[in-house]
Amino acid sequence: MIKLRPEQMEKLEADYRKRRRKALWDKFKDTYPELCKDVADEQGIEIISGCVDDGKALDITDDEDILRFSALAFLPKDIRHDDWVCSMIIRILHKENISAEERLSFIFDNVIDSQCIS
Repeated sequence: MIKLRPEQMEKLEADYRKRRRKALWDKFKDTYPELCKDVADEQGIEIISGCVDDGKALDITDDEDILRFSALAFLPKDIRHDDWVCSMIIRILHKENISAEERLSFIFDNVIDSQCIS
């Protein structure tokens, strides 16, 4: 049996997180090319990383849900900073009695204009 020292395990975990976030960013670019067309890879990975971390608190852990949650961070500035949109998104995301998939579906079906997510 191989035994890893704590510092080796930390290195493995950090490398895994980095590779996973890079893979999520690559998939995000394929799924939402219009939202990230002007975003550098390093910045995109950083935003995705923040969304992964923030999503954990909201029980958003499935890759597809993480991508949709991340799309909110890439919306045009006028939409992201609209008081009504922000209020609705926050209220819906914090509804713990429905699944992450249902919350995100509701947001994209009823709050976010489909023209923003092409």
